[in-house]
Amino acid sequence: MGTRSIITFKSEEGILQVYKHWDGYPETTVPELQEFLKWNGHRNEQLDYTMANYCYWHKDKSFKQQVNSYKDRKGTEADMKDFLEGHDTCRHTGLGVCYEKTIMNFKQASEERWAEYFYIVDLDEKRIYEEATGQFWDFTHKTPKKYMGYKVEEAVLEAPTIITQ
Repeated sequence: MGTRSIITFKSEEGILQVYKHWDGYPETTVPELQEFLKWNGHRNEQLDYTMANYCYWHKDKSFKQQVNSYKDRKGTEADMKDFLEGHDTCRHTGLGVCYEKTIMNFKQASEERWAEYFYIVDLDEKRIYEEATGQFWDFTHKTPKKYMGYKVEEAVLEAPTIITQ
């Protein structure tokens, strides 16, 4: 069973969200987001690139960790082949794009996605908020601060449109 969370990337451009199935607690997710945001650099100014890059970065990092784990355990060649050729993408990432509708707060994330944490990565303010614990972090500071509340609803102009071809 995973520690599920919703990660909301927010800017003046709008809101895009990712469902994270594994290791969603702040002790793992916040340093991971801070590492990613540093890696992503100037692209943090563009909402769509930031979320796409986060999914790529997370998958790449997760995949490398899992391959190393197989090597460390001296898994069999069959185990490695099964992992590498497997079609269970959850084994590779544990991420999914939230596209049906925008999840507005921790209560909704908990009820609709069974999420235990709800993050807001505010690209304009350069802060990471976590609603369940009432804490926020700057992109570069490891120590959290308390906040009185954050409403995603204030930032929503309209839900993102998904274009399929």
